[in-house]
Amino acid sequence: MQTLQHESRPPAAPRGFSIRITSMMIFVVLAMLVGLGFALMPTASPGRASLRVRCGANERVLLVALYDYAQQHHGSLPASLTALQQNAANPGAISKLLICPEGHTTLIYRGGGLNLKMIPKDTILVYELPANHTDSRTGKAAMNVGYADGSVRLITQPQANNIIAELKAGHNPPRAEMIK
Repeated sequence: MQTLQHESRPPAAPRGFSIRITSMMIFVVLAMLVGLGFALMPTASPGRASLRVRCGANERVLLVALYDYAQQHHGSLPASLTALQQNAANPGAISKLLICPEGHTTLIYRGGGLNLKMIPKDTILVYELPANHTDSRTGKAAMNVGYADGSVRLITQPQANNIIAELKAGHNPPRAEMIK
């Protein structure tokens, strides 16, 4: 005669128990990943490169304010940055954008009298002098340049000098010609 053997199973864990363990494991893994991320992240010291990036971010915000002004004025840009400040809901915020985090205040506005609907997207609207910054990769003097398409680029010497010479001569050089 054959006897049937029953497989013995361990008693089932309460249903909430496995969910809690799974949740705890996910939490532990996420905590380890976050900790690893902080360990590998470079320190956020206020070095020259980070100040240069903040200056470029200020120019981007200024370009957004210029776009907002142009939307309210049928595409026309303000005659000057002072006119932009006077039209702004918070003129003090615009004033802060005009000062580079490194302490330089030399921002040149080229958009006065232009209409955003009629100019090429690579038209230079704002720039700063190359003496304000240094490119960390090359060690050369550099400047942030803000274009009508809303982009801001860091331009190093000697291209920066070429752009300034063209602007002073009354030309607004296309980006493709000046950045090679």
